[in-house]
Amino acid sequence: MTCDNVLQWLTFLGVVALGLYFRSYLMKKAENLATKEDVSEITKQVESMKATIGAQLYIHQVRYQNEFNILMDLSEKLVALRDSAHSLRPILDYVDSRETEDERKQKRLKKHYDAAVVFYKAYETKMPFYPEEIYQSIKKLDLLVRKETIEYDMGQDKGFDKKYWDAASANALEIAKLADEIIALIRTRVKYWEDFKVKS
Repeated sequence: MTCDNVLQWLTFLGVVALGLYFRSYLMKKAENLATKEDVSEITKQVESMKATIGAQLYIHQVRYQNEFNILMDLSEKLVALRDSAHSLRPILDYVDSRETEDERKQKRLKKHYDAAVVFYKAYETKMPFYPEEIYQSIKKLDLLVRKETIEYDMGQDKGFDKKYWDAASANALEIAKLADEIIALIRTRVKYWEDFKVKS
């Protein structure tokens, strides 16, 4: 074997080795490119899901913040209505001797009427934005409060009329009970919102 033959064999072996190396290199490069494409696709899907969940969470947050504000407003107005209904025929009372019984009655009715109108407007106009169960309980309370208002407006206590005061006491207890039930419903609603479900 001559020097040229050895050189040719070495060149041939070098070319084969380089070919094998580049083949292996190119295969690894293609595999990495495929992996990068897979990672890129997975990243796009994850980012899309994050955007979807983020949008849904934002809508959920806004919805429940608005409902919370409505329920808080209803609670405040409910307490004002309950208290004004109780003040129509209080068991213990302070009276101004300069006021006539009719003036005192009209003043109480006006205060109660103002609270009732504010409460009515709040619960009726915001009805679509809070649970039906709370609305139905409020309607029951509203009917009972109207009954108490009518009995107070039409009735007259001449001295101590047992029936008059028994009715006042029964109405006051029922109004307090219903108001407490509504407040408990509101508290439960605020404490336990519905489960958040991701929509695909």
